[in-house]
Amino acid sequence: MVMEVLTLTLRKAADLDGSFRFHNKCEKQMIINLCFADDLLLFSRGDVNLVKVIMRSLKEFEEVSGLVPSNSKSTVFICNVPSRTKSRILELIPFEEGKLPIKYLGVPLLASRLLVKDCKVLVERMNTRILDWKNRFLSFAGRLQLVISVLSSIHVYWASVFILPASIIKELESKMKWFLWGHGTVSKGRAKVAWKEVCLPKVEGGLGVSLLSDRSSLWTSWVKLHRLKGRSISDIPIQASASWGWKKLLTCRLLFRDFFWSKIGNGQNTFVWFDKWCDDCPLGNVVTPRQMARYGYNVKSKIADVLENGVWAWPDEWRSTYPILFQLQACHLSNAKDQVLWRNLEGKLVPFTSKEVWDLPRKETLILSLAMAITDLHATLPLSS
Repeated sequence: MVMEVLTLTLRKAADLDGSFRFHNKCEKQMIINLCFADDLLLFSRGDVNLVKVIMRSLKEFEEVSGLVPSNSKSTVFICNVPSRTKSRILELIPFEEGKLPIKYLGVPLLASRLLVKDCKVLVERMNTRILDWKNRFLSFAGRLQLVISVLSSIHVYWASVFILPASIIKELESKMKWFLWGHGTVSKGRAKVAWKEVCLPKVEGGLGVSLLSDRSSLWTSWVKLHRLKGRSISDIPIQASASWGWKKLLTCRLLFRDFFWSKIGNGQNTFVWFDKWCDDCPLGNVVTPRQMARYGYNVKSKIADVLENGVWAWPDEWRSTYPILFQLQACHLSNAKDQVLWRNLEGKLVPFTSKEVWDLPRKETLILSLAMAITDLHATLPLSS
């Protein structure tokens, strides 16, 4: 609530200053600051007058709240700014100049591919946990719980942000495996069950370790404005100048395209040519962009644009060229918003979850009964009398 005062102070200062301009990647959303926990990020163009506006706002906020920035812990990053302007900006800001990349919220801020050397801190963090002297006295059940709740969480946190190098994933799995079976010592012959079996769900005989929906967030809003620009993600070409992460995301879209389906409501958010909303989609594989433009459509056309009173408004000239379009069952539009759902392996449309995606590529095994599980447990971990 207190930081909301700072946001309003900055926004008011920007509105009163007729010359104020937002950072070029924040202008469409009018973002000046982002707050997370006790961290504050401020964005500005490399202009002396704009920096003065922000610094005055910080001073005003300091006077009304009593909160003062920690100069020793604060950093300013300046890019693509002339040396003379940069020097004047540094005179106005009492923070040290930093260099990218930096680490934020425990992970490095990188626009490029994550390298093995960048993951050194991740490996060291897991090593620290494993080598903790208290862990040596844990039972098997205790070590298993530590693997599930702590060690795998360290890996998953990074994996939720980056695509980790394969060698790093293997190293982390190896460390978790030997901690589970060998008290942290890398000794051969200690594992009682193969690691791939350990990672299965419990109902399938494992130990429960398991390493494009339209959700509203600042990131999705930014991507729609700056990357998609009103087009479908299935229609966006991969440009050589794009960041590694964005190119990787576009490369993977074909793997999951058939599983993201649109449940039609008002038809205003579903792309008629590129989204999956019926078994014959995507229709962009049938109708070319030139034909779309020739009859008043384009790559941004939505379901609502091709329906008139519950009937498809296809051009009569397409009847012989694209007969499949006239065989489609018309959608019944409503006042509800279109909804993006996940089509699972059973063909059912369900809300998107990470579990549904994880279940897709893996090979399911026979579900074990309780009796089988107990038998395997005795055979694997014989109890002493």
